[in-house]
Amino acid sequence: MPNKSNDAQLRVRASRVIPGGMYGHMAMHRGMPDGYPQFFERADGCRLWDVDGNEYIDFMCSYGPMIAGYGNPRIRAAADSQRDRMDIGWLN
Repeated sequence: MPNKSNDAQLRVRASRVIPGGMYGHMAMHRGMPDGYPQFFERADGCRLWDVDGNEYIDFMCSYGPMIAGYGNPRIRAAADSQRDRMDIGWLN
């Protein structure tokens, strides 16, 4: 059974300050099973690591937008190139 202690603490904290505990379709009350990881620390390629260090494969591709994988070097380089041309704005 994966460790979920940090995720559990963050769920409690989030439920105090965010309606439903999470923005959007991932809200705790919207059909996700108990224990479904809700807070992730990092991602690379098709893999995600939650705040408790458990590793997962993102078969959902973040519901579509991560079809090229997290941290794809070609996409990151293109985004960095565009960001370097900006005087003001954001790119995340």
